[in-house]
Amino acid sequence: MNGENSVISFSCNFCGQKIRVAKTSAGKKGKCPKCGKTVLVPDVAAVPSPDIDNELIRMKQDSGGAPQENPAEADVDQLQLLRESMGWGSVKQETPPQRKLPWLIDIFFYPANIPGVIFLVIVILIPLILDILMFLLGIFAGLIAIPSFILYVLVWLYSYWYLVQCIRDSGLGGIRAPNTIAETPGIVELLQSFVRILLCLILCASPAVAYIAWSRGIKILLGFAFTPELREADTFLWFLMGFGVFYYLMSILAVSMFDSIEGISPLIIIPSIFSTFFQYCGLVLIIVGSALVFVKAREMLIAVILHNMPVWILYLLEILVDFVKLYLLMIAAHLLGRFYFRYQEKLNWDV
Repeated sequence: MNGENSVISFSCNFCGQKIRVAKTSAGKKGKCPKCGKTVLVPDVAAVPSPDIDNELIRMKQDSGGAPQENPAEADVDQLQLLRESMGWGSVKQETPPQRKLPWLIDIFFYPANIPGVIFLVIVILIPLILDILMFLLGIFAGLIAIPSFILYVLVWLYSYWYLVQCIRDSGLGGIRAPNTIAETPGIVELLQSFVRILLCLILCASPAVAYIAWSRGIKILLGFAFTPELREADTFLWFLMGFGVFYYLMSILAVSMFDSIEGISPLIIIPSIFSTFFQYCGLVLIIVGSALVFVKAREMLIAVILHNMPVWILYLLEILVDFVKLYLLMIAAHLLGRFYFRYQEKLNWDV
């Protein structure tokens, strides 16, 4: 009986499939296991018994309505009126939240909510506390070296996992950092998320890395004798690096939305890039341009204050830089997800 009380039973708004989820998922969005449509898990208080839709259809038929074979084929408007009159809430899908500011301004507020701040605090504060403990313990720091290393790794993996959740939630229409308290990941899930991102990086970087290895081998064999060819090699290397970045962003989006490494397939990525080419080019320019501006600003800032500054100021500066980096990564993840949300029909992904 306790098991039954800990789950929510409801029907998909699109195909009528019966779905059972934990009560902790109330108010969250997910995919119907049958039709794949995005559905909203209703609040516990608004959920009727599992067979309530069938009962409502029977009541409608008894009152003279046309017979229907299943709830999915029932007249939605009439069913809605019955449900509302009996206090059982709406069967309509929740509309995505709307921006109150122009999107170019509003995206910078994406991490500025409670879940976003909690994520930033966890990822920034825990390593800071560990560093302070290591410093205070001095020669005894080795006593907590292994636990500290494990916590570092967990926080690092968690940051990758959460960024993927930002992509997925934004792809479903979210405009602020997602609340993942009810979806606390295990070690396996953290590792899976990181490995997928790592495989994307390896695949996209491998052509440039292979070319570097090959060109260096040629340089050694020829004794640096062919300067024009080396210049052409540098140009080709830049092309390979640019292509890798261009492919990488779409592959990260696909892997995140598919929740599977299958999303890295060129059969999925290349048609998607061509079907949204100009829009995708704009997205790449925004994300890559922002990353380059951040790197350049960081170099200039360090160059200005590096001399004659106390160590503690440099340490605080590094913390500030990490905060800004994570903040921008959350915005980049949001932009990727919103790209899917807006152009999912052109992408034609069966996620």
